[in-house]
Order: sequence, then structure tokens, then C-alpha cells
Amino acid sequence: MSKSGECTGNESININVIDSLLWNVAKRLEVDFIFNFNEKEIETWQAAINDLQMKIDNSEKHYKIIVENKEKEIKKMIPNLDEKEINRLATDATQAKKQQIEQDKVHFQGEIVRFKALITESQRMYQSYMPMDIIMNEIDKKEALLKQLGKADEKACYDIVHKHIEEVSIFTMSTKTKAIDIICRDLNNNTTNREIYYYDFRIRDKTKQVYQLVANYIAGVNGEYIEEKDYVNFEIENRISRPIKAE
Repeated sequence: MSKSGECTGNESININVIDSLLWNVAKRLEVDFIFNFNEKEIETWQAAINDLQMKIDNSEKHYKIIVENKEKEIKKMIPNLDEKEINRLATDATQAKKQQIEQDKVHFQGEIVRFKALITESQRMYQSYMPMDIIMNEIDKKEALLKQLGKADEKACYDIVHKHIEEVSIFTMSTKTKAIDIICRDLNNNTTNREIYYYDFRIRDKTKQVYQLVANYIAGVNGEYIEEKDYVNFEIENRISRPIKAE
């Protein structure tokens, strides 16, 4: 799933497995996000919105400076040209820059929409889920929250998946194994993290079809790390994140 909402790579995979895995990952990330949420997050996102808006507002000025600098270069090379022709040549020579600036503006506008939605949705989710029994410990609260998220409707599932998942790529590892490379947004720290899962689609036991490889230390004279399978057991549901598709 790229930033446009699609999987990257040329590999096919059962869409329900992808949807359900992404929901399983996003649900866990949503719980962590809610528990780590604080008002400073809002300030950070609002600052990002202001910065992006400033870049949009200054884009025309930025392009004008690029054209003016190009005009100066042309004047030095061809001093006898009239101003109109110099401006035409400078404008033609900076079309690629102009197109890039316009593309950046579209991207910035999209990011502003995303941050605004993030602020609104995060406040709503936090206020909705956090008034839990104060005597519950954090683990119990997280379990209770996971259960509540499990009751979310299709649109809410879709929104949560796209809130936390930035990109998904699928690769063939062998004749029976696909690798699912998920780029997750760490919204509390404004960074991204990678999670890699493996799908053995020929295994009949569905509880052992999807797993991660984890390094476990084996003690001994020559202690070493070996990779072992950590199975991800989740219920495969139908079409949670509908727009996500394998190319």
C-alpha cells in the first residue's frame, strides 16, 4: 500500500489476509497511540500544519525568485535581449521547477488535511475510550480497549488502518512464502517503523500461516542468536480496508 493507498510490488496475495493483518497491526498501534496521547501531540501537529501552510503561501514567491535568478543568468549570457524575451526564456527554463513546486503544494495540502483529521479523530478517540475503570491496571485497560476496537464498524476500521499504516509491499520469498513489509506511522514520535511478516499460504493450519522472525539467544559456550517463528494468530475477516489492493 503506497501513500495513494495501494500495495507496492508485483506479487499477489489473499486480500482478506492482508486486510486482517493490517487491522491486527493497526488496532495494536491505535491502543498504544491512545495510551501515549497527550495534549502536546496536538501542539506538534498544529505546528506542522502551520509550517506546511507557510510553505504553500510562500511557493509563488519561491518560484518568482527562481525565475528572477534565471533571468539574471540569461542577461549575462545574452545581454542584448529585451526584457520580454528574457522573461519568456527564464519561464520556459524553469518549468520543471514550477511543476515540482505545484506537486509539493498538492502534497502539503494533503498532509494538512491528514493532520487536521488526526487532531479531530485523536481527541474523539481519546475521550471515547479512556474513561475506564480507574482500578484497572494498564494491561487490563489495553485489553479492554482492544475489545472495544474489535466492535468498530467498517469505516472506523478503514480509518484506523490508514491512520497508522503508511505503506505495504509484498515480495515472494519462496514457492510457498510471501513477505509482507509494513511501514507503520509512529504518531507519538512523528516517525515510521517497519514490521515484516511472512505468509506461508500452503500451510493448512491458519494459526501458523502468518509469522514474524525473531532472534532468540541460545546460551552456551558459543552463545548465538537464531531466528525462530513467532506466529501471529488473528481472525481473517472480509475486506476491512477495501481500497488496499495488490498490484
